[in-house]
Amino acid sequence: MLNASMSTVAAMALLLYLRYPFLPLVFIMPFLVVSIGTDNMFLMLKSWRLAQEPDMELRFVDALTETAASLFLTSLTDGLSFSIGSVSDFYAVRECISTSKANSFVFKRL
Repeated sequence: MLNASMSTVAAMALLLYLRYPFLPLVFIMPFLVVSIGTDNMFLMLKSWRLAQEPDMELRFVDALTETAASLFLTSLTDGLSFSIGSVSDFYAVRECISTSKANSFVFKRL
């Protein structure tokens, strides 16, 4: 949750710094970013519970190696879909650029 919140703030700050036009539709972005972050969290927790290692560090390594590919692919496809939406002809759909940037910040903080 903290990761998604920080990513949302970072994306908003970056776009405001780049003087990207602000739309009120941007207030939907935190909910999309939190849902993507929650999906990644559930993937990690499931692998954590299935890991058989008694040592915490080895258990974390097992959980991360199990989920690394799926975390990468889901973040990549989400980022690509929002990036494609940002070049749309509809001005409101172009707001996907903020969600795309926030999604990239979420992935970088994993």
